[in-house]
This record gives sequence, structure tokens and C-alpha cells, in this order.
Amino acid sequence: AIVNASMDCIITMNPEGQIVQFNPAAERTFGYRDREVIGKEMGDLFVAPEVHERQKRSFQLYQATGGGSMLGTRVEVPAYRKDGTQFIAEMATQPLTLEGELVFTIFLRDITERRAADDALQQEVEQRRQVEEALRRERDLLRTLMDNLPVFIFAKDLGGKFTMANAELVQALGLPDVSGMLGKTDADLFPTDLAERFRADDEQLLRTGRPLINREERIVDSGGQEQWFLTTKVPLRDGEGNIEGLVGISRDITHLKRAEIELEQAKAAAEAANQAKSAFVANMSHEIRTPMNGVIGMTELALGLATDPEQRMYLKTLVSSSEALLAVINDILDFSKIEAGKLTVDPIAFNFQDCVEGAVEAIAVQAGRKNLELICDIAADTPPVLVGDAVRIRQVVLNLLSNALKFTESGEIVVKTSVENQGESFTRIHVCVTDTGIGIPKARQEAVFSAFVQADNSTTRRYGGTGLGLTICRKLIEMMGGRIWVESEPGKGSCFQFTLCLARPKEATLDMQPPESGGVAGWSVLIVETNPTVAAVIAEMARQRQMRPVVASSAMAGLGLVKQMRTEPEPPFDLVMVEERMPEMNAFGLVQALRLVPGYEKTPVVLLSTPDHQVDLRRCREFAIEHFLKKPVRRTRFNECLRALCDQKAGTRSPLIPELVSTSSRRLHILVAEDMPVNQTVTSKMLENRGHKVDVAGDGVSAVAMYSKNKYDLILMDVQMPRMDGYEATRRIRSLEIKTDHHTLIVALTAHAMKGDADQCRVNGMDAYLCKPLRSQELYTLIEQRFPSPEAGDFALT
Repeated sequence: AIVNASMDCIITMNPEGQIVQFNPAAERTFGYRDREVIGKEMGDLFVAPEVHERQKRSFQLYQATGGGSMLGTRVEVPAYRKDGTQFIAEMATQPLTLEGELVFTIFLRDITERRAADDALQQEVEQRRQVEEALRRERDLLRTLMDNLPVFIFAKDLGGKFTMANAELVQALGLPDVSGMLGKTDADLFPTDLAERFRADDEQLLRTGRPLINREERIVDSGGQEQWFLTTKVPLRDGEGNIEGLVGISRDITHLKRAEIELEQAKAAAEAANQAKSAFVANMSHEIRTPMNGVIGMTELALGLATDPEQRMYLKTLVSSSEALLAVINDILDFSKIEAGKLTVDPIAFNFQDCVEGAVEAIAVQAGRKNLELICDIAADTPPVLVGDAVRIRQVVLNLLSNALKFTESGEIVVKTSVENQGESFTRIHVCVTDTGIGIPKARQEAVFSAFVQADNSTTRRYGGTGLGLTICRKLIEMMGGRIWVESEPGKGSCFQFTLCLARPKEATLDMQPPESGGVAGWSVLIVETNPTVAAVIAEMARQRQMRPVVASSAMAGLGLVKQMRTEPEPPFDLVMVEERMPEMNAFGLVQALRLVPGYEKTPVVLLSTPDHQVDLRRCREFAIEHFLKKPVRRTRFNECLRALCDQKAGTRSPLIPELVSTSSRRLHILVAEDMPVNQTVTSKMLENRGHKVDVAGDGVSAVAMYSKNKYDLILMDVQMPRMDGYEATRRIRSLEIKTDHHTLIVALTAHAMKGDADQCRVNGMDAYLCKPLRSQELYTLIEQRFPSPEAGDFALT
């Protein structure tokens, strides 16, 4: 009954290993009925063969000696159910005598679940051991870090008592070990005022729960030494999120604060040095330009009086050398401003076409003297008005043109602009300055943009210059957000290019509207020009005015086209544009032949003249040529010429281009306020040569006194004078004018050429600004613009 009621498997076997009894628990465990196993061996049914073999040997050993290795001992063995599943069994074997015979009883229990639980427990114990080991290592690591980091680390409880501190802090406080800090407060360790400040910060943190991050703390030690610390404190929370104290980290930043103070002092010194450098550059600008004004001005005056060819050659050489020296000075001053960080850009709305064409026109005479064709080709889709620094853009174009002019002995220089991209608020402009000069080796192309570097740096180099022009160009373009580069091949010329993204003005202006075709629409125009690039540019200008251009590459070709049209049912050309100097037949020979062709007796002819050549007005009058354009042809002048032709056809006359408008015949009373005797003479002679009456004041005080006694049409006011400078003198004159309705035109004359000088003149009441060295043509142009001649509307070649 006990065997049958047992929860464990009880299996009885005879000494041969055959099963003689199999209880119900064994049936349930193994899935066999007792009748299926009685008389069979365990190894054939539900234990591994090696286990069965060891059992049999134990049985045999017991019978022989009364002992066995598997008898009376609990062992764990693998067992198998009838369905083939395996489990872990705990087994014990006990020999018994049953009815006088020896039997062996096997007690077997399924311990799979217990084993799994034991394994899980063992795994948990191992994991716990590993966690404790990891925590121990982390504690050791944390303590090692805390004690060796060059910062102060501490923790406090809610009462402000230290619960932890690292070795660095303990050592800094002069304590033997950390026990000297634990349980103490700031009041026990620091001066009263410092402890109160620390405690106030702690209470704020514990009350609000908000960390104090990177708080700069200034401490003066007992020896009066100032120290600075950068401290961060954060709340320390328990597992439920309740604040139970705080943790702090403090770093000594005394050396950084001292370095910061030294840096501030160095910065102040550098700014002072920069200001001194800027003042030096401005002063040098004044000191250099003042004598240059005398050199160039006196030379121009002497050139106007000289009649001997050799003397004129010497004087012209002196003028060109002075201009070259002035260009070098300007480069050095600009580079100095760049190095000092004083060069800035001033974006304003400007006419892009006039800006580029003005730069091209500035070197046109020099190009003509070298017999170089200078061409300006501006894309038709270029917006006329853009927003940018017109002065700096013109400076870049002029520098690139001057560079091309220097290194080109024959051929042409072309300035071509195109629109790369265009939106509602911006336009990306691409400008190319191409020449047929000596070119640059590929290895030197990037170096030419470096300061003081030229393509040829050898001692035998042919070309002079400072090597700063291209450096200044790159700096200016990059300041305006653009890019500049060069493509070149030795012996085939160079192409310097830059791109700029310029804003579009928010409000449209009259300048933004394309010119109206007016009365020239549909006109057929014959363009006789030997240079195909020049001809193509002029033809494109004509097409933009809805004209029908035809190009002839020589005088004979042009005359042939005219005669050919007589044999065809084609109307004669409405306009003929002729290059002045051509190899086979010059313009006057062509026009003389043209006037003999029926229908061309009165056809208007426009002479295309080189900028360095004086037009023969007598021969123009002889062949009824009343219009000419200087090359490179500016679009505005081209349009003015067409407008004059339309007015002429309609029976009215108007000024054609500035070259043909007579100078002002109005005689002015002018006061020259200038302290330098040489400059007094130069300026006075320039004005007297045009018939003006001139008074001279040697300083600002004299200028104000002379103004109060005389009525002047114009005052040329030097800015830098003794006793009273030009700014103060202008302000006093303006205050005297308040009592009258008369406004005297005051023009600043200054050798300063720094950024903001023009604005400074306007702020002080001056109307205009001329920079020294003073050019006679600039002075005359200003006077003609401000005081136009009553006869300015009468156009005549004489």
C-alpha cells in the first residue's frame, strides 16, 4: 500500500536487472503500464544504456562483496518517457530481501522543475554577484576618478552637512582626510560671508529643484589672493524622486580668468594699435596725396602751355609716371586697410551697366595708346539697377583691366558680363575680363592672388607693380560673397572671372526700364568695323533697339554692300557707323565715296573713334559727319546718339554726347580754401584757365572771414588746415547762411581717401567731394554739372 501510494517512482528489479515491480507513480511518470515493463530491463525502456550498465555492475558487485557504487547514493540521471521526451531524475538504489530473495529497489523522482528552479536561483545568485562586482568596480572607478580629477566634488544632505568629498577638495582645505569634512557644514570650513553665500545658493537649489549651472564664484583667500571657481550644483534625489541633498562640482578657473583679463587687455591694445594703424594709413594717404596733387596738377598746367614736342613728351612722361606712382600708393593703402580689417562694403542701388562701362572707359585712352582694342559686352538681360557696392565692383573691374593692359602688347581686351541665374530678389552676375597677353602658367595661377606675388617674380621680370592688385580683388569679391578665379594659357592670354550674387531693388525705378525704341525701330544700319568682336557688340545694341544691323569687316566691303543694294529692290541704309581708322581706306575716304552714291548724300554717319585719338572736326564738317562715339561704345552713349539722330531727323537738335557739348561759358567767383601754397597755385590756375575769378584763403578762419565779406558761387574747401579745419569752417558758413536765402556750393578737397570720408564731408554740410590729387577734368566736369552753360542746349562741332 505504501509503495502504491508513493508520489515517487518505485521500481523493483531482480539481481539480473529485470523489473519485477512497477508502482503507479512510475506508470504516470514514464507512461508505461506495469505489464509493459515487468520482466524487462530499465536500459531497454527509460534510462540511458550507460546508466543501466553501471547499475548492473553495482548489482553484481553487491552480490559479490556486499557493496556497490550506485547503491544507497542519490544520483541524477537522464530518463526517457514512453513518448521519447527526456527529463532529469534523481535516483537512489536500495538492496532488499523480499520473500527470501535479493532484489534491488529503485527510488526515482522527476526533478526537472526543481533543477530549473535551482538553475534559475543559481543564475540569479550569479547575476547578483556580477552586479555587486560591477558596482564595486564602479565605486572604485568613481572614487579613483573623484580623487584624481583636478576638480572639487562634494555632496551635502538637506541640512547642508557634507556627506562626501573627493581628495582634491580635502587637500585644498588642508585636512588630513575626508573624515575631517563629513558631517560638517560650510560654516565650519569657510569664512562667514562665504559660507552664507554658499548656503543661500544651496537653499535656493533645494527649494526650487533647479540646478545651478556654471556659476562663477570669486573667492579671496586669507592671504588676499583672488581665486575664481566655476561651480555646478544639482539636486540629489532618492528612488521616489524626492530631494535628499545635492551634489556639486567646482573647478578652479583662476588661470582662465587671468588669461581672459590678459586677453581683454591684449584686445584693447590691439584695437588701439588698429586705430593707430588706421590713423597712420589715413595720415599717410593725406601726406602722400598732398604733394602728388602738386606734381600732377603743375604738370598738367605746364602741359597746357608747352608747345615744344620734346617738352610735351617729357611732361606726358611725368604725368604717366605720377599716375603709376599713385596707383601703387592706392594699392598699398587698400592692402593696409584690408590687413587692418577696416575695408568694408556698402551696398546701395546702382546702375550695373554704368559701373562696368565706367571702369572700361577709365583705361580706354591707355588701351588706345597701345593700339589695343578695348571691348565691353554687357548681356542684354542684365537688370540695369542692382544692389551692391558699386565702388568696390568698379575697383575690381578696373584692377583686372589694368592688369590685362599691363601684360597685353597686341590684340584686344574684352569685358563680358552674363547672367548666370536670376530670381525675383537676386541676380547672379558673371564677369569675364579676357586679354590676348602673355598668359600665366598653370602652376602660378593660384599664386597670383597672393600678396606681393606676380606671375613673373624673377629679377629679370619685364613688368612692374606691387603684386597687390589681384589680392585686393580677391578680398573684395570674397567680402561681397562672390568667387574669383583665372583661366589662362601661356602665350594665349588670360581670362579673369568673378561671380557675384547681387540683390534686386525692392522698388522699381525709371533706370530699370529698358530704353524705348523710339523713332529708330526698323532702321537698317551699316556697321563698318574691322574688329569682329566690336562689330558684334554694336550690332547687338542696335538689335536691342529693334534696328536691323548689317556688318562689314572693311571699308571696301561696306562700300560694296551700299552699291549692291542699289541693284536690288532694297531701301538704302538709314544709318552708317564707320570705324575711324581702317587699314585699306579710312573713315573719311569711305564717307567721301558714300556721298557720291545716289541716296546717300545726307545719310547720317556716326564715326567710331578710338579714345586716344583727337577727332578731326574740320574733316567731319567737310563730309557732313556730325556724330561720333568713342570706343569702347557705352550703351548709354549709344542710346543718346540715337536720340540725337531722331531729334535731328525731326528738325530739333540736342546735345549728343559729353565729348561734343561745349564747356560752361559761365564765369564764377570761386573761393579756394587751401593751406599748401603749391596746391593753392595748382587749383587757382586750373580755374583761371577756364576764366573763373579766384580768391585764396590759407586756413578755415580766413575762409569764413572772406565768405562774410563776399558772395561766392563755389567754395573749394580743404579739409585739413591749421587754426580751423574745413569741417568747422563749413559749419560756420552754414550757420551764417541761415540769415540769408543763399546756399553756397561747398566742395571738399581732401587728400584723405579712407572709407567714410565722403560721408563725413556730407554730414558737416559739404555738397560734394573731390579727392586729391585733383584732376582738372574732374573739377571741370563738376563745375559744368553744377553750373551748366546757358548755351548747353546748342550742339555744334565747333
